[in-house]
Amino acid sequence: MIYYTADLHLGHANVLRHDGRPFASVEEMDQALMENWNRRVTDRDRIYIGGDLIF
Repeated sequence: MIYYTADLHLGHANVLRHDGRPFASVEEMDQALMENWNRRVTDRDRIYIGGDLIF
């Protein structure tokens, strides 16, 4: 499978406020993003990240 994503903003606390993300902390956001990623993406997949990954 090929996936495209952008602007994960891992570790970026201000993105919670600016983007209205529904998390109480950056740690909670990062954990949810990683769990969702690991649940979906396999070693056979190809991922294209067209934006910010980490702050």
